[in-house]
Amino acid sequence: MKRFIQRTTGLMAGLLLVVSCQNNELEVPGQPDFIVVGLEYPYTIQMGDSFELSVPEEPGAESYFWQLPEMLNVLEGENTSRLLVSGLIEGVIPAGIITVTAINAAGNSTPRTLWKDITITGLPPRPAYVQTSITGSLTVDMDEEFSVYVPDDETIATYAWSVPEALTVVDGSETSRVIVRANRKSVNIPANAISVTTVSKTGLQETHHFEKMIVVLPIDEYHTAKRYGSKTWMTVNLNYAGEDGTVGRTAPDDPDGSKYGRYYTWEEAMTGLSAGDNPYIYGAAGTDDMGNSYTLNDGVTSYNVQIRGICPEGWHIPNAYDFYDLAVGVADDYGLRKNSIEEVVSAVAGIYLPDNREKNPMAPMNMIDYGFIASYLRGSRPAAEGGMWAAHSNAVDNGTMFNLTKASGKFPAGKYPMYFPDEIERIGFNVLPCGKYTGDTFGSFGAYSFHWTATVTSSNKHYRITIGNNSCNFSTYAESGSSNNVRCVANY
Repeated sequence: MKRFIQRTTGLMAGLLLVVSCQNNELEVPGQPDFIVVGLEYPYTIQMGDSFELSVPEEPGAESYFWQLPEMLNVLEGENTSRLLVSGLIEGVIPAGIITVTAINAAGNSTPRTLWKDITITGLPPRPAYVQTSITGSLTVDMDEEFSVYVPDDETIATYAWSVPEALTVVDGSETSRVIVRANRKSVNIPANAISVTTVSKTGLQETHHFEKMIVVLPIDEYHTAKRYGSKTWMTVNLNYAGEDGTVGRTAPDDPDGSKYGRYYTWEEAMTGLSAGDNPYIYGAAGTDDMGNSYTLNDGVTSYNVQIRGICPEGWHIPNAYDFYDLAVGVADDYGLRKNSIEEVVSAVAGIYLPDNREKNPMAPMNMIDYGFIASYLRGSRPAAEGGMWAAHSNAVDNGTMFNLTKASGKFPAGKYPMYFPDEIERIGFNVLPCGKYTGDTFGSFGAYSFHWTATVTSSNKHYRITIGNNSCNFSTYAESGSSNNVRCVANY
């Protein structure tokens, strides 16, 4: 389709004017000599950019009539010999489409045609162009305000935001940053549901989307979710049996899984299925649920993998960084971080975190290197006080302390706490000694908690996170063939 720029000059073709007393006729302007394109040949322009189209001034011409395709937007110079235009749509303007005619009261000249193509290229991709003020896990509480924004750009004339009904616009709907508030709980704001349409000063209109899901807490099935540092964790074990109700199993004294959650093989945890092929083996590569490339190995390329597996939409099986960041979040959020292991020894409390996140986040977080991480994550007191943790042979003081019989690292022999009751209640991570299944045998109840992590070794064993009743260690162990609990982490 062609668009014609009309000129309202009140012309009447063939009109004769009498000039002075000599009765001279006004002549129709001559054909413009040529059309100049203000680009280097071959003529190529990026969408949104501007350039000139012009012809030499024609003697006797009063105005100019340009015939242009809809792919071009006129910014300046209508009715003149020089136009400033911008490209609006990606594609090619074929030779013979653009013409210009010189006009005066006597009539129109013969049109001059541009016999060259003009190519309008698309815009380069803009990664993460729409961003959010939410840090880490993409979760917000009901009634929590947050912003979604695009980088400030002086070339943009207008912004128009669109948000789903679960969000209320608080401010900024016509600016580069909109402030919104979640107005209902237990909903997922789908990926691409938030968008902004921008119009540049050159007339280019674009629509951009926030390409990730946002979860509004609490979620109905798992109302106990909490943020630690930059990440949001479920604070109860997952109790989902899959779409057909056959995934995982429950403890003998908890047939509906309401107390301890369900126990999943690593394949069930990672795929969400009770049977079928498991693609998550050592060396497997792909793209995870957040669009990140990964290779499952013992290195950085697998530490941040986000695989939904058995978790709800918007959540994933914890990866290596998640468990390390959990310790960091607990230490910092609750004022437990110490500057050295010597400070931990002196205070007989706290957490020290050596900087090995990038090198080895799956390193066992034992007392002599990290301090009392597990002692802050328990969700029950010892059995002697009506809780679930059974007393170990090295436990003392009714199971509240463990006895280090020999010096270990910088820790002298003596008693050390397995519980910090006040902090445990505030932190609320709620790790329980739910035991595990090995084949069809259920065991270790009261003594250990076992949780899967999305990490696989070269021998195709899978890392679990372990807390026991004999120390304050937050340990890792690679195994296969067992069924363990799952905690889910919100995507980020």
